[in-house]
Amino acid sequence: MGHVIKFIASNKRFSIFNLLALGGYVGVYTFLNTPSLPGLLRCVGFLLIQIIVMGFLGAHEKFLGDANSKAQWGSFLGHLPQARKIVKNQETMVDVSSLVIGDVVKVLPGEIVPCDGVILSGATSIEASQITREDTTQLMMKGDLVCAGTLNRDGTISVQVEKTEADFFTSQVKARYGEALDKIKSKESLGWKRWLFLFLFFIPWVGFEIAWFSLDQAVLFTSSLLVLGSFIFLSSYRQKMRAKAVAELFSKGIIVSHPSKIKTLGEVDTLFFDKTGTLTRGEFHFSNVFLEKGVNQGSFLSMIFSLEASSSHPIAQGVKTHPWYFEIQRYSVKDFKSHHGLGICGEVYEKGGANRFVVVGNQRFLKRFQFYISRSMREKIEELEAMGETVVLCGWDKQAKGIMSFSDTLKEDARDLFGALHKLKISSVMITGDQDNMITNLTYAKGLDQVYTRCLPEEKIKKIKNRQDAGEVVGMVGYVLDGNNVFAQADVSVVVHFPLAQSLKNATQDFIILGKSLLKLSTMVGFVRMLRTLERRRSLGLTFLGLGCVVSQFLHWGDPIIYLAILSLFQFDFFRRVNKATHTFQK
Repeated sequence: MGHVIKFIASNKRFSIFNLLALGGYVGVYTFLNTPSLPGLLRCVGFLLIQIIVMGFLGAHEKFLGDANSKAQWGSFLGHLPQARKIVKNQETMVDVSSLVIGDVVKVLPGEIVPCDGVILSGATSIEASQITREDTTQLMMKGDLVCAGTLNRDGTISVQVEKTEADFFTSQVKARYGEALDKIKSKESLGWKRWLFLFLFFIPWVGFEIAWFSLDQAVLFTSSLLVLGSFIFLSSYRQKMRAKAVAELFSKGIIVSHPSKIKTLGEVDTLFFDKTGTLTRGEFHFSNVFLEKGVNQGSFLSMIFSLEASSSHPIAQGVKTHPWYFEIQRYSVKDFKSHHGLGICGEVYEKGGANRFVVVGNQRFLKRFQFYISRSMREKIEELEAMGETVVLCGWDKQAKGIMSFSDTLKEDARDLFGALHKLKISSVMITGDQDNMITNLTYAKGLDQVYTRCLPEEKIKKIKNRQDAGEVVGMVGYVLDGNNVFAQADVSVVVHFPLAQSLKNATQDFIILGKSLLKLSTMVGFVRMLRTLERRRSLGLTFLGLGCVVSQFLHWGDPIIYLAILSLFQFDFFRRVNKATHTFQK
């Protein structure tokens, strides 16, 4: 009974329609007909059905409403402890909110990192399971960025604060979650179109009933339709289901930026995947260097190291794995420019003031600047790419001076992801700027339905649009550094392996997956599809019950109260299936 009272209190419009319907039933058998025991039993039966259905609704609404509790945000991400601030070699325990940029804090083994910052000294293993919901650790050392809310597993480290509490990654995640729920809540209110539909439908219907049937029949059937209509039009279940989906995904390390895209995700026919950082680890390791005759290796490495130092692409991190990276001198760079899918360029200023225009990237990029690439270098590039390595050229003075290659390994769960998507009848397509021979020999290409190679951003957009023109719902899955224009073209966009040290403020994608597991994607799509299927069945069932109630009046197929009894059983089955789907996802 408590659930019934709470439901009536929180769903006033819904309850008013149902109470009006109950009043209609009581009126028929109190004033319009001679009071009788069957009539009294009908009224009692109607009341019991109302109580049962509202009880189911109230209990399930509590289940769905848990997602709206702001107190739950903290349970997902944990609470930050006090920080051990270091001032003049003295440790002082302070609140995290009092930390400012530049402060230094000490974090002991087993403690939660209290801030976003860079490690000044020490090395340790960092566990981010509280945020990513994955039980993995990563070795961190001097110069690496750590995130508030992660666990320091092994060694003592000193961390310099780089952000205030309001800009911590965990704070941004909580804010994004709150914004998603606010967007859903803003749509819960009944729109004027629904009110207009109800008014235009029920008023003529009442007139029609009175004209064709007796007054008691008119009130009886109109009351029954009021009940069914309230379930179809006045219940905010679709919004509450979305809120529950947002909460469940959030608890798995998946951030929903645009809740309205949940429906689109459940309808996806094809998913496009970028390669680097999406299907591969995006962790490049130095492999080979090939130089033109007469090129000094030290000068070549200085040019490429200097230019890559200004880049945020994973290749720039791969350059640091070269054994001489910290030995070779690097110079200042001006007019640095990054061209997505092609490469980088800029003016490198050497000692003495001399400067050179240096280009680092693929063959298409160097040819754009009319750089000469020798035949022997082109053959070496084909050889390395055939082995699956990523190759970048570096040149100046209108000539490619050498190449550097890197190895990048496939994520272990990539093929499992393709298999899971095939079971969901979703096509998997890889689209990359790499050459054909870099892809065809790779084992994971066999799990894909199609592969597009040598595609620049504008060509990727065209490929996606072609699928959309064919009537498909297309999703784009990529790394955070991929072009926003490509994401924007797709019907739904997903970012995987989002770096915890990066700001969420500029992340415009619909879904952001934290952590390294690709299987989160197929799990998310499967869960959303299951909820979408249940919601469709519910809407279809309610519609048929309403039509059955109307037809029964003309063909005398039974009393409307029978359809209301079926309604209670139907709602019970719907709640049971939603609970089962949620528990399956949680496992």
